[in-house]
Amino acid sequence: MTGNAPAVGKLGNSNTMLVRHDYKRACYRAMLVEFSTDEVVEFFTTLPLVIEGREIKGAELFGLLWKEKERVPVYWECGTDNLIEAFLIRKGREVNPLLRKILWLNNKSTYIPGKVLLTWFYPKLETLFNSIDTRDMIFAMIALFTENYLPKHVHRRVKRWEDGDWVKSIQVFISDMDFGEYLDWDYEFIAGPQILNGPIMFGMPPFEGFGMIADTRPPETILWDKSIVATRENGVLRFNGEVVGRVATFHGFCRGKEIDLSKFHVPDLDIVEMDIDYSCPIRKRIVLHKGCAYGAPVFLNWVSHRKLKNHGTGLLNSFIGDLAREEALQNDELEKRHNALLAHVSGRAVFRYHRSDESITLNGRHFTKNIPAKILKYLLETYLRDGKSEFEYRELKRLFEISQGQKNANFEVRFYRLVEKLKEECPAVWVEKTGRGHFKLIVKGILDFQES
Repeated sequence: MTGNAPAVGKLGNSNTMLVRHDYKRACYRAMLVEFSTDEVVEFFTTLPLVIEGREIKGAELFGLLWKEKERVPVYWECGTDNLIEAFLIRKGREVNPLLRKILWLNNKSTYIPGKVLLTWFYPKLETLFNSIDTRDMIFAMIALFTENYLPKHVHRRVKRWEDGDWVKSIQVFISDMDFGEYLDWDYEFIAGPQILNGPIMFGMPPFEGFGMIADTRPPETILWDKSIVATRENGVLRFNGEVVGRVATFHGFCRGKEIDLSKFHVPDLDIVEMDIDYSCPIRKRIVLHKGCAYGAPVFLNWVSHRKLKNHGTGLLNSFIGDLAREEALQNDELEKRHNALLAHVSGRAVFRYHRSDESITLNGRHFTKNIPAKILKYLLETYLRDGKSEFEYRELKRLFEISQGQKNANFEVRFYRLVEKLKEECPAVWVEKTGRGHFKLIVKGILDFQES
């Protein structure tokens, strides 16, 4: 297989910018219901999650996925998006049912909580009641949604025209305004359903049509069927010798479709415009579309919808209902599954306190000694004896066996070194701050404490 590399920038997901993790959180919760513990772990550990040079794994990874308001790098967010379809096919599952579970919030239109969306949309909500075509204003909401969720990205409508009762629109999605890198992401598979369902969050019917006009991925990278040999030669793309597409320039392609992107200063790359629809036998859907440009510097899609003049009432009912449902998100059964998974990945932690040198070993290896060892001994003993997991920082400083009655200026430093050491070396047990001067001992694996 051969292909031409983009003339400007590169294709990848190395962007280190952190974004909201709501989609992966929703994906994790859906998979907890649909798959075994081993399968959930398999999916989420396929692509390592690295934040600020440190790999997040084990219980820490799944704890992050469970929480609200966490952030992950763009490379991991988009990279795991690209793994979903292949994972489901490999497990013999249908794709659409899981996607619907992921988008269950706001009448299955999005994975973002309604209370968050309202803060984004509030400045534009009055246009809901002023628009002749109520669904037309959804394009402004899509831009707000994407550009709040993915800072420094651009998602705008760049063309609109009417054809009788129908409105046709073209949107552009730009992941890097410097065009140093082009996103390796299945935009159609992940963003397509969300765009189609955008009106649903306001109690309106979904858009009637969606399709791709340009994709940043070269066509060769989209192929999964290894029996196909893709070659470029003399300005054409061939699959097993048959011409399926033609090389052109992106600017020329846009001129032919009367799409003006000049204000975005988009570079002119060589693209392949497909002559045919190519349906993937593995994914059982069209993945390369006739007339679509591949290897482009931006994503372009079209949307079609009928004018909706009478929208009725209750445009915000789904948001209001969602605000109530969010309180019940962490239901007992789902939390049990989450905790079982944490225990599964955390394993067993056997701590032994040695009085002779005031040290603690973890699973037979030296872990810590002196003040940090005494702090950990107190926490573990109290947890196992009394079932207590909530602590105050000052109660440790008041314990004579720990402080020896002295005001130790390094006490806090030693405490937080212990916290970091637990995080790095003991996935079954860790300490989490719960408020000013308060923290919690969290045990998710099998814990054993002995003293000798």
